[in-house]
Amino acid sequence: VFSTSSVLDYREGQLSPEQWQRTYGRCSGNEVYHIRLCDSKFFGEYDGKSFTYASFHAHKKYGVCLIGVKREDNKSILLNPGPRHIMAAPDTCYYINITKEENSAFIFKQEEKDNKGLPVAGLYDAPSRLPVHSIIASMGEERRGGRDSLGKGRR
Repeated sequence: VFSTSSVLDYREGQLSPEQWQRTYGRCSGNEVYHIRLCDSKFFGEYDGKSFTYASFHAHKKYGVCLIGVKREDNKSILLNPGPRHIMAAPDTCYYINITKEENSAFIFKQEEKDNKGLPVAGLYDAPSRLPVHSIIASMGEERRGGRDSLGKGRR
């Protein structure tokens, strides 16, 4: 039996007059994925950094939400282990995103800019007057070609 609830996308509810329905619909396609830190372009640079540092900066740079980690020698997934948890190359990172890292075209755009020597801005470098819940809910907008945190269209 095929479930249609798994076929939601970010356009769901965008015509609704209710803000909460538009926000919910925009983020309804997000799912939880996992990848080893050493194999990740989202998280690989945070080897040796705290979980909170990695989570904050990965969200700022890529719009992904790091929510947990599992040590190679441990069966338990640690959800939001805090600043005392230091990320290590063999750790498995659990994150929320619109697509898994391997399918993210955004990463390749970032690499092209890096290789050309162009400055790479984070998703939320500009000051924002949006409430925190709106900023969090809009994660992933960069990869979908939506609007930025100030409501401006993409280039």
